[in-house]
Amino acid sequence: MQSSPCFEPCCVMFEGGERCGLRGTASSFRTECVLPGEPDDSCDEVVQFQGCCDLTQHRCGIIGGFAPGCQTKSTFVTLPQNPKTCGLGGDDAGVNDGG
Repeated sequence: MQSSPCFEPCCVMFEGGERCGLRGTASSFRTECVLPGEPDDSCDEVVQFQGCCDLTQHRCGIIGGFAPGCQTKSTFVTLPQNPKTCGLGGDDAGVNDGG
């Protein structure tokens, strides 16, 4: 996706630091800077699309190729109404430090 003429590189703030992101150049798709979609096998809920985790929302989505990032909403593809939670790390998401 990074080499597509439909997307341009940009910087996005995530977890207190700047990260490389992508912005859509087509007016019909979102144009804010978002983190690239990272494949996540636990999010394979939609047939014919690679599942991914939107780390900013901790929700499963798809890598569609038509917009940058992990798509958790779409007008072109029917996605689950209540997507699974993802990207929280361990079982306790760091809440229990064991002490």
